[in-house]
Amino acid sequence: MGLAVLVILFLLFSAFNLVSVRAQNNTNKDTNNTAISQQSKNNNSSISFLTYREPDLGIKLKYPSNWIKEENGLERKMHSIARFFLMHTDVHDRTNTTFAELDIRIYAQNATTDILSEVKQINNHPSLVVLKSYQNPALGFLVLSALDKKLGLDELQFWRVIPTKQILVELLYVADPVDYSRYLAVAKKIMQSLEITH
Repeated sequence: MGLAVLVILFLLFSAFNLVSVRAQNNTNKDTNNTAISQQSKNNNSSISFLTYREPDLGIKLKYPSNWIKEENGLERKMHSIARFFLMHTDVHDRTNTTFAELDIRIYAQNATTDILSEVKQINNHPSLVVLKSYQNPALGFLVLSALDKKLGLDELQFWRVIPTKQILVELLYVADPVDYSRYLAVAKKIMQSLEITH
């Protein structure tokens, strides 16, 4: 009988230790997740920005210093004058995966139509589904949230009229759906930094 009591006490003690260890692990996980989340927030707020200028068109904006800027070799048929993109930094991965991209595109403006009608004509392809839109005619800009079903990419389009040049400027943010929200705040900062200098 004494042996049975010892076995029961041993089992109870082992179960108690197992529960204590699991509780401690869960506390550590919560602490680590909170630290990672806080670090991610701190990293977003401490991003340094560089300035992009296109003097002929009078376009100026800020982009993150860890994003790659490309101006040469872009296909003019896509209307792009510059693009900024973030790629992975794993030197062992040779796939060159792009996490997020923001393009500056230029279109000739038709002065006889409003910005929304003109953007609808430019975006007139069946694979693009506009999810939301916001327009401010007084400031001459339009924002569209869209999904490109053909490419499987989420998009945010920011359109601005430069009446003195008779052009439309599009800032197009695209990303894979799993990465879209991760870099959306940075993309919005880039868009909000757009200035027309002349």
